[in-house]
Amino acid sequence: MFSLGGVPDLGAVDREPLVLWIHGYNNTAAEAVYRHTQMAEDIGMNGPQVSFVWPSAASGRGYIHDRDSVLHARRPLADMLLALRRQWSGDILIVAHSLGVFLVMESLTRLAAQGVVVSDIADGLLFLQPDIDPDVFREQVRDLGQLPAQAVVVLAEDDPALRISGGLAQTGARVGNTPGSLPDGFDAIDLTGVRDAATSHLVAVSSPRVLAHLRQVYRRGLS
Repeated sequence: MFSLGGVPDLGAVDREPLVLWIHGYNNTAAEAVYRHTQMAEDIGMNGPQVSFVWPSAASGRGYIHDRDSVLHARRPLADMLLALRRQWSGDILIVAHSLGVFLVMESLTRLAAQGVVVSDIADGLLFLQPDIDPDVFREQVRDLGQLPAQAVVVLAEDDPALRISGGLAQTGARVGNTPGSLPDGFDAIDLTGVRDAATSHLVAVSSPRVLAHLRQVYRRGLS
């Protein structure tokens, strides 16, 4: 497991994809890497694991700080994606949570504007409860052009954190809590009403029932 600070030796290319994890709002660096480690263990992700750790305020009151930090982190993440693709010829799966999805989309649109074909950079996208306005997300997807073959959004209408961020935006709607808002090319996994998760804003990697389902999604991507 590695945080950003140069691309490590990733070893020999295998059937398993490299997983790049981008954490969400209100995370310390240690929490971000711990969640990635736990997710990889629970889902059975056995390929190389890389964590991109951006500077969150790690505070419930730090939402505006974190959105600004995401914008500052766009170029480093784009550079990291290019560096990973140069070193790793196997599949790359990007897994991002909450505000981290906004960071991923901003970085990918940056690369697309430079003439990079996004589907050449990433072979799969797994977005967990994205904290993005649906209209903004549609524009970002349009800017990307061709999506990777595997593009999945996990959402939950009853996500209280997204309800708050939507209220701050004065729209109420975020991609991660609005079924039916996804552009073509994305598959949806609706976790509304799941009650066995440790945290309602990270249902996908804290619910045993959902983790079992994600293991199936992950394995299908290998076939």
